[in-house]
Amino acid sequence: MSFHYSNEPRVHLACKISWRRATDHNIVSYKERLRVKLNSIVLPRKVLLCPDLDCSSHSTEIDTYYGRLIDAMKSAASECIPRQRKKALAGWSEVVTPYRNKSIFWNKVWVENGMPEVGLIRDIRQSSKKDYKHAAKWVIRNQDNITADRMATKLHSDVNREFWDEVKRVRGNAKDCAGVIDDAVGEDAICDVFASKYEELYSSVSFKADDMVELRRDVDIDIRSKCCEELCYSNHAVTVQDIKEAL
Repeated sequence: MSFHYSNEPRVHLACKISWRRATDHNIVSYKERLRVKLNSIVLPRKVLLCPDLDCSSHSTEIDTYYGRLIDAMKSAASECIPRQRKKALAGWSEVVTPYRNKSIFWNKVWVENGMPEVGLIRDIRQSSKKDYKHAAKWVIRNQDNITADRMATKLHSDVNREFWDEVKRVRGNAKDCAGVIDDAVGEDAICDVFASKYEELYSSVSFKADDMVELRRDVDIDIRSKCCEELCYSNHAVTVQDIKEAL
């Protein structure tokens, strides 16, 4: 087997914690699990009792305590909060799947024949397993090149729909939405925050009641003396210049 792309830094495929997908039950479980983990961490009492605010003797203990707190939060989240769904790797089904199926087949043959430690079946099993791992690593390391080639091929073939499907697949369809805004949690509470902000914005232009009464009176006079007498200009057409002059 041979592949022609150059080796690139390996793509990290670890699924991240997805707080957006966490349910109320997940959050409650996380808090309970975190409380247990935090209670097991020993407080650095010597640091707490140290009267010197500029003390540098306890920096190691502070760093250790900080690290344990962070580890506790990460561990609790990993155990209780769902993770992001894995994004399909470009080229996996085309390149890796055939080698994977072959490796599975020969492993089954090897098991059915008593798992011999030497011989032709064992050698074929080892070789197919090695090819499968090599193909998987190559696909992971060359995601950018594979994706670029697929997009170029579909663009060259003038299949617009397939091209834009590939663009959408690369960009992804998931859109993260903020879960907390101005201490408001949840969609309804966040909507109320925005409604309040817009109401405040649209009502922020101050005016005097007397000025509005006078303006309305002037408009009424103009309507009676001009529009009703067919003396208004431009048949009620308002131009940009009219607006500029009014402002």
